[in-house]
Amino acid sequence: MKHAKKENSPEKQLKLLFKNYRHMTPKLQKALTNLGFSVEKKKHIIISKDNVRFICPSTPSDNRSGKNFVTRLKKAL
Repeated sequence: MKHAKKENSPEKQLKLLFKNYRHMTPKLQKALTNLGFSVEKKKHIIISKDNVRFICPSTPSDNRSGKNFVTRLKKAL
């Protein structure tokens, strides 16, 4: 018996949102808000949920930064 995949799980949605992350767009900010995160734009992007804060670079320098950020989010939550 195969396990059913959670297609719309928050982890899956986060992974898709940050797949090709280059900067915070209004669409990405709205999607994060819909997932229960709050987003502050300063020198860096501050994403928080349940009093846990995550710092995301405003303009990442490598193509793995979005994937690495999602991994940190999933471990913390």
